[in-house]
Amino acid sequence: MKMINRKKYLIAYIILMVVPLLADGISLLLLPDVIPAHYGLGGEVDRFGSKFELFILPACSVIMGILIFLCSKSSSKDETSTKNNEKIVLITGECCLVIFMILNFYMLYLAFNNITNIFDLKLDIGSVCCFLFGIIIIVIGNMLPKSKRNSMVGLRLPWTKSSDEIWKKSQHFGGIVSVICGFLLLISAFIFKGLMAIIVLLSVNILTSIICTVYTYIISHNNIEKT
Repeated sequence: MKMINRKKYLIAYIILMVVPLLADGISLLLLPDVIPAHYGLGGEVDRFGSKFELFILPACSVIMGILIFLCSKSSSKDETSTKNNEKIVLITGECCLVIFMILNFYMLYLAFNNITNIFDLKLDIGSVCCFLFGIIIIVIGNMLPKSKRNSMVGLRLPWTKSSDEIWKKSQHFGGIVSVICGFLLLISAFIFKGLMAIIVLLSVNILTSIICTVYTYIISHNNIEKT
């Protein structure tokens, strides 16, 4: 059985989890006691809070990273010849941790500059989210067709797990749709700003989920009729 080097992933996970914590720890020495803590849909700050609230995001990142790393090995327990599922889970986890780290540094920027409206910034948070999620969805889309039937990664629906044939077709289709979705988000990042960019991000992802669900159900239903 082909094994993956979990040690290199562990090192990457530790770096991605520890760096935000260190950055926030150092920032405590420089920031005022009260900073912008929450922004409304219009981008304006609607609550100020303690600078220690900055640790909420990296703390969530650490918990998520540990859980994903510990659970990744079980994703490949049903595989007989490869470790594709485990690798997909670990890479997806890394992508999530990267997003958390970027968002953490973005929050530090807001705190240090006492930003009262995030949509007034040249570096628009909506566009940044569209761009980041676009790249990550493209990466995941390229990995989906390589996944084996399991209960943790891929298009995990009751009918997609009914047979290896349906699983393979479903993941292949899901991979193509995900890549298209990712490129749409990359383009959207340069067109839409602010709340509109966030709405586009959510809409594209919801539409992708609906398309994949309907398609996989259809091919599963057709396969049942043939048999």
